Amino acid sequence: MACKLIWSPAARDDLPDIVRFIARDNPQRGIAAAVRLMSKYADVPMDFPDATLVWIAEQTGTDNVLTLDRRGFSSFRFGKNRRFKLLLDS
Repeated sequence: MACKLIWSPAARDDLPDIVRFIARDNPQRGIAAAVRLMSKYADVPMDFPDATLVWIAEQTGTDNVLTLDRRGFSSFRFGKNRRFKLLLDS
């Protein structure tokens, strides 16, 4: 499934820092979080790309997601039980 988090224009300026944090500065933390999330949502199920998007949402606070995976992203939560805003449902 293709899925994309949608950032506000102001948040796009932070994207290089977010990618750097995930890819270089702390990859073990991101992988560990993805594994934790896949275990938590095993009944949905959640795959690794879904888990990394949820983790990025936790890191950035963005809740907008463009996805065809309505079942998964309607179930997934991040932060303090925040729901994703499914842009195709808007």
